[in-house]
Amino acid sequence: MKPGIEAVYIASHNFLHYEQARQSLLQDKLVLLEKHMTLHNEHAVELVRLAAEKEMSLEVSFHLRFRTAVELVRKMIHHGRLMCARRPEYLSAEDAGGLHFPSERLMTVEA
Repeated sequence: MKPGIEAVYIASHNFLHYEQARQSLLQDKLVLLEKHMTLHNEHAVELVRLAAEKEMSLEVSFHLRFRTAVELVRKMIHHGRLMCARRPEYLSAEDAGGLHFPSERLMTVEA
């Protein structure tokens, strides 16, 4: 990997995610993966462990804009029934082999 690169965005085929993310973390790169994080739960748990050990960010991109609940929240914001909606980001139990990793960061749902 080229020197000076601080982060990588992995949007390759799902079967490549684990090895590409693992190599990136081993080289101290911040990692953003498209979903699905990995094909196997044990690989997801290993990536989370490695990121924590190296104190590097490992994030999974999950787009909510077409989900029914998100559309309802947008309509409520638009009509003044809700001022701001937030939800904690987390690594799903499915992707983390049954583990739950809450984050301090919040995502704002925009109208």
